[in-house]
Amino acid sequence: MISGGADSGRFILFFLLMVLLIIALWIRLFCIQIIDKKGLREHAHRQQSQTRVIPARRGRILGSKGEVLAEDKTVESFYISAMEIQDEDAFDSVACGLAKILSIPSDSVAGLMKRYKGCYPLVKDASPETSRAILELKERIEKKYLYSGIHRQVSYKRHYPYGAFLSQVIGYTDEERQGRDGVEKQYDNFLAGTDGKVEILMDALRRPHTVFRKELSLPISGADVRLTIDVQLQEIVEDELERAYEKWHPEDARAVVLDPRTGQVLAMATYPTFDPNRIMYKDSTSLRNRVIMDRFEPGSVFKLVSASSVIQYSTFDLTDTVDCGDGVMQIYDCKITDHHRYHKEIGYDCFVKSINVGTVKISSSIPKDKFYDMARAYGFGSETGIDLPGEVSGHLEMPKNWTGVSMSYISIGYEVDVTALQVACAYCAIANGGILWRPYIVSQISSGDKVIFENSPHAIRRVIDEQTADSVRQILTEVVERGTGTGAKVPGIPVAGKTGTAQIAEGKMGYDKISGGYTASFVGMIPADSPEMVAYVVVRRPKGRYFGGTVAAPIVRRIFCRAVASGMIKSCAFADTATPPERRNTPNFIGLTRFQAIELSKNLELPVVFLGKGDIVLNQNPVSGDADTVFLYLGAGRGDGRRLEMPMLEGLTLREAIRVADIFGIPIRVEGSGIVRQQIPKPGVLVDRKNSCLIICEVP
Repeated sequence: MISGGADSGRFILFFLLMVLLIIALWIRLFCIQIIDKKGLREHAHRQQSQTRVIPARRGRILGSKGEVLAEDKTVESFYISAMEIQDEDAFDSVACGLAKILSIPSDSVAGLMKRYKGCYPLVKDASPETSRAILELKERIEKKYLYSGIHRQVSYKRHYPYGAFLSQVIGYTDEERQGRDGVEKQYDNFLAGTDGKVEILMDALRRPHTVFRKELSLPISGADVRLTIDVQLQEIVEDELERAYEKWHPEDARAVVLDPRTGQVLAMATYPTFDPNRIMYKDSTSLRNRVIMDRFEPGSVFKLVSASSVIQYSTFDLTDTVDCGDGVMQIYDCKITDHHRYHKEIGYDCFVKSINVGTVKISSSIPKDKFYDMARAYGFGSETGIDLPGEVSGHLEMPKNWTGVSMSYISIGYEVDVTALQVACAYCAIANGGILWRPYIVSQISSGDKVIFENSPHAIRRVIDEQTADSVRQILTEVVERGTGTGAKVPGIPVAGKTGTAQIAEGKMGYDKISGGYTASFVGMIPADSPEMVAYVVVRRPKGRYFGGTVAAPIVRRIFCRAVASGMIKSCAFADTATPPERRNTPNFIGLTRFQAIELSKNLELPVVFLGKGDIVLNQNPVSGDADTVFLYLGAGRGDGRRLEMPMLEGLTLREAIRVADIFGIPIRVEGSGIVRQQIPKPGVLVDRKNSCLIICEVP
């Protein structure tokens, strides 16, 4: 009986244990199927699939006529995952095939594949030939062995077809394709687009089944941003700054050209520049858009405020005589001087001849608060509001903080810091009758046929009345006709402008001529009676000569001459475009044979560069002007004063074509970017000089 009871007890215990085990299993199954179902399903999904990003194409940056200045270029990269290759023959075939394509020893490839079991990059930004060869190898291996371990990744790389052209304005992108400066940064939200996502199933070895893929979301391309920049004018400005840099060897040169009627930025440049396609190889100082980021003491161009205040507030009769003290004036322990010993001059001529002593004495009639208000009304001491990042406001101290000499110094452009853009905007107010416009550089943002944003001119305020603006503009016209700005004269077309020559303060040494150097500048407007274009050029620390009228004014003159010759200023034209306005020093080569031009250049020791084909010099740049090198364009010699033979532009880069067209004075229209594949009219055809040429470009 005892034995039977023991067996019964063991049976009951066993039965209870089994019941508990079954309950536990049911509980576990309940947890798996009900409670933990969501988490386990997500875990399994992560193991069996992989979500990859489909990069969106970044929007383009376009010139005012649709020229592509920045765009995304498709890039193919390849990587190898050796752990996916299970067959030794497949492993050897892949190693040998890649070694042959990449021109490296097969042992090296095999060693890398054995060492790195995960993903190892093979080629970044593969050429079309390399990409085609790797894809053929991949297809061949997978047909035979199923898995090759070779994977292709398609992405985008930012490409700037014009290279260093307009680089400080356009900006650049980083490795993550995010805008880091310029338009790329300012409008990054519009340009960036939205990345898509795709889900790919993986096997136990984490090998992707590319057939089983599910698109979670499609990429949305970024919007296109169109600038107000005139590409042909920008080319002219950059070319002239580069020439000035080579001639004067300054610290830097900068320029901005505006439409005074709207505030549109037509050109903006700083030299030295950089190529955003190779950003890592350039000194970071070249990345700065100095037109809006660097402030400086402007010198005599700031006399605009003094002249405007005197005329607007009627504090001094400019027909009265001013004692200019033989070019020297002592104020407390400070001395104000002129470069010439002026004795007595009428007030009007004190501005025309840029006489410092005379300007200081005239400005002393202006109440300080009114002078300050006028300077602020012109926009000095505050940002212009341009749609670019990094703009500084300059500096204009309030009258309560002025010293006994501050009014005198500020009236001639010292003790005040400005940017080049501020000065250009202020002179635009003179050009358009007294209105200060907000400058802008982006005209439109669009996605496909849909316009997302359309910019428009915005008047900030009226600075002075029209009569005052006309009076000041007349003074500026006299500056160019007989004052310090004669170097900016364009024969047959009235130009108004103002020179600026300012010593640069160097720390505690103050305005030391040797250590500090000078800032030479000139601001001009054309035509003077109804300006369509305002240009301001600044050259910092030029070597040799340093006067604004000598260094900067000729640069503005050449910009205006080339703009007129290219038909950019509608109301202006040379009297005879076949015989452009003659300048100093350089002879007229037009009409000479190639041999005659060579002999003449040798006699004058003047370097010449021949462009085009033929035996007759049809045009030159500069046109009978002051230059270190003259570009001569050759042709067959057909044509007359009204017509010319269309030059060969096909096969040139867009930049080269623009330069040649500029030399010939031919207005051009551009489609695409890169290399000129077609031109209309064709080379050699006789065309009217006023007709434009359409050039169609393709990226090689």
